[in-house]
Amino acid sequence: MLRVMKNQLLAFLLLSLSTLSFAQAPDLTGKWEGVMHQDEVGSYWFTMDLVQFDDGTVTGLSALQVQNDDNAFLEKYSYGILRLKGQVKNTSFYFFDTDTLMQNLSEDFFWCIKEGLLDISSNGKEMSGPWSDPNCFPGTIELQKQ
Repeated sequence: MLRVMKNQLLAFLLLSLSTLSFAQAPDLTGKWEGVMHQDEVGSYWFTMDLVQFDDGTVTGLSALQVQNDDNAFLEKYSYGILRLKGQVKNTSFYFFDTDTLMQNLSEDFFWCIKEGLLDISSNGKEMSGPWSDPNCFPGTIELQKQ
């Protein structure tokens, strides 16, 4: 009788453990929209269109555009579209731009080839954090999932 109870208790514990929800990395697939700030320069409208794979790798595009006249260097409505790659781990998204696909800039300027580490909110609908490029002033990004 004691042996049967031990087996039942063991089965119950194993079943309970198998139904526990372990923290998984959020799925970033989709469109994210917000703002990118750049120290000493200004702010940009910023979006990422992302596809996340089962292993946590991410590919996608980012687009940015000057939206107002407070940008210290670029004309209003200057834009760029860049390809990016990244990795999701727990509640962080590390990304880096790989190349510029399209741009509308004065010939003396270029878009920063960013890399960043964004913190993903607990509900998986917001992410924010710093970005940098050795050739540019650094800044921050704030995005909401659309």
